[in-house]
Amino acid sequence: MEREDGKGEVIESEYDTVLSAIHWSREQPRLHNRALAVCAELWIVWERVSRYQDGYDALTPFLASPHLNVSDAVRRKALRGATAMANRLQRHEEAVRFAEERVQLARTGSDPIELGDALYSRAIACIDQLDYERALESVAEYQAISEQVQDPSQTAACLMLRGHILRLQGLPEEALAYLAQAMDLYGVEHDHHSTPTRSMIADCLVDLGKHEEARTVLLEVLRMRLGIGWPKWIVEALEKLVRVAFETGDRTFAATLAGAVLRWYSEHNLPAEDDGSGWWYATIGDPSHEEDRRLGFGMNLDEAAAFAFEHCRSLPCAS
Repeated sequence: MEREDGKGEVIESEYDTVLSAIHWSREQPRLHNRALAVCAELWIVWERVSRYQDGYDALTPFLASPHLNVSDAVRRKALRGATAMANRLQRHEEAVRFAEERVQLARTGSDPIELGDALYSRAIACIDQLDYERALESVAEYQAISEQVQDPSQTAACLMLRGHILRLQGLPEEALAYLAQAMDLYGVEHDHHSTPTRSMIADCLVDLGKHEEARTVLLEVLRMRLGIGWPKWIVEALEKLVRVAFETGDRTFAATLAGAVLRWYSEHNLPAEDDGSGWWYATIGDPSHEEDRRLGFGMNLDEAAAFAFEHCRSLPCAS
């Protein structure tokens, strides 16, 4: 784990101490309320440093505890974290269940922003479970709330989700229309909230065979995500550059970059994600590029990103 000051100092011993204390608290019913409150604050740290299994293992036992007696606010925050951890671990049914409970709790309150955010999380969980109809129901309710509170960023998130669903349904041109509207609403060119939308725009461009445009968008996404510093977001941008390279015949670059991505997944004990098109497994399974993958496996994320920028600058279309 890295320090928040960005110096990258390893603080594994401190992290292990905190995690051990949380695990010890499981056997102390009188501490379950306090433990869940702590975990509810820590989930964003687990998300940021990609320790999804740790977060899931910490949150879920306390959420299921019969000894729990916490405020709705604490439970909602913990459910938000549990939804995120379950999604990252591809435990989609559990993610939907956590998200649904959070929505129901939010309905009992008076904060439309909290309900909107809960609906957003439920929509994402339903999308990952391929339940697009239910996802769209969540988006529709979320959009009504965004109009009620007159928050352009929330309306943009709704448009982004609609575009994402259309793209997954095989309608990239229709998806681009919604994603372009979302970008107009974000307004701030370098707002980190816009990077998922930019990334989805790149997906649509690739689906439409516009690989050079997609590469340009993805390099900007990668640059922005390096500034944000969340490893999983950086990995997602690199993965999409692998797809562009694979589909344009740049197989050596694709295999090298894939090697760096594989290293990250291996270090975090996570399965590499694949969108079902076959390009990922074709890239990592090609025996003729084993040496290239090995070269990439020796790179950390910063090195892989630098390699990607340098390589893409050397392409004929970049001149």
